[in-house]
Amino acid sequence: MPQSLAVDPVPLDEALSVAAPQAETLLRQVMALPSKDRAVLYLHYYEGFSTREVGDMLHISQSAVTTRLLRARKKLKEVLGEDCPYEA
Repeated sequence: MPQSLAVDPVPLDEALSVAAPQAETLLRQVMALPSKDRAVLYLHYYEGFSTREVGDMLHISQSAVTTRLLRARKKLKEVLGEDCPYEA
């Protein structure tokens, strides 16, 4: 019988203290995005949902999701430059 791989949550401050400076900067900039852009970015890139699935969850069209993703990536690229992991 497989054992559960329970992981205790790590406080954000503690996680940031051990993260690479680029990761900390990225997280702070993602959190600074408007909530609409941050939500689609999180659901698509961090949770792995398709643009259609994100649209269904948020009750918006797939094209609205795509537009918000584009806007979020563009904002991150402007702030982070070459350190941005997302293509604008």
